[in-house]
Amino acid sequence: MPSLIETRIINIQKKLSIAESGIFDIQTCKAIEKLKGIIAPNNGVLIDHKKAIQKNFDFIGKEIDGLIGPITLSRIEQYLSNYMPPIPKRRKYDCVEKIAGLDC
Repeated sequence: MPSLIETRIINIQKKLSIAESGIFDIQTCKAIEKLKGIIAPNNGVLIDHKKAIQKNFDFIGKEIDGLIGPITLSRIEQYLSNYMPPIPKRRKYDCVEKIAGLDC
C-alpha cells in the first residue's frame, strides 16, 4: 500500500497526465517546469530540478533543499487545483462560418 506522500505524488502525476509512479522523478519535475515556465537546470541533476521548482514556489533560503515533502506537495497541489489551461485559439473563420450558417 502506498504511503500518503506516494499517493499525493500519484495524484499530482495524474493531473499532469504523466506516468503515475508515486516517485517525484525527473519526468514529474519536467512536467511541472513546463507547466510553470521554469527554466530547467542545464546539468540534468534531479535535485537541482527539485530546487528550481521549490524556488519557483517561493521557498527561500534553507527551505530550498531539493527534498519534496508535505509543504512542497501542498504548494504544487494548490497550484494545480487553481491552474486553468489556456483558452484554445479560435480559427480565423469561426465567426464567418456561424454567420453563414455553415456546419463544420
